[in-house]
Amino acid sequence: IAKPTGNPLDIAHSSEKLCATVKAAARSKVNRSPEHSKPIDKLLPNSLRDVVIAIGASTGGVEALFHILKTLPANSPPILVVQHMPAAFTGGFAARLDKECALNVVEARDGTPIQCGTVYIAPGGNTHMELAGGVNGRIKLRASAAYGGHRPSVDILFHSVAPLGSSAVGVILTGMGCDGADGLLAMHAAGARTLGQNQETCVVYGMPRAAFVLGAIDREIPLSALPEA
Repeated sequence: IAKPTGNPLDIAHSSEKLCATVKAAARSKVNRSPEHSKPIDKLLPNSLRDVVIAIGASTGGVEALFHILKTLPANSPPILVVQHMPAAFTGGFAARLDKECALNVVEARDGTPIQCGTVYIAPGGNTHMELAGGVNGRIKLRASAAYGGHRPSVDILFHSVAPLGSSAVGVILTGMGCDGADGLLAMHAAGARTLGQNQETCVVYGMPRAAFVLGAIDREIPLSALPEA
């Protein structure tokens, strides 16, 4: 949780968020880190060049993302990620992932064309990340109010990817709250493949549970099996 700015309203909001986070941590099931899967070193078929993967995560998502992205091959489809994280940390998070993954991992920039083999981490702070222009489109960073209490919002990313239909894959990982559930339902309704991290391997089974209850998830999968899926 980022340090408050000193603005009384900001301090009040931070107080509420801190209390909610401590309560969620108290209820959470702390799991041992999963055994690392062997990297998927095979080349993916050309048919996956016209696919986009969108991933949303919050509490516990940092290590879950490391586990998944370190396993994927360098020629994977474009991957767009919203991880709830303060603005000061998303650039360093992307750089750390980039050092440890076969994939190229960057903090997203507005107007960047998406490419195979690259992961785009939504910057924390004042913008939402969207995909504009389909499977050969560009990153769009939109400055607007928080959505569902989050900025960037998983829901907004998923809704922007939903028009791709069966050319998209949506993945929702461990996290507190319900961000991403509505957007994943829109992707599911449009024909996308949708996956959720299962309860047993989540630090907080909040976001995946909300999506599951809505009927937005095709399959719930343990973290260790998500890269192959």
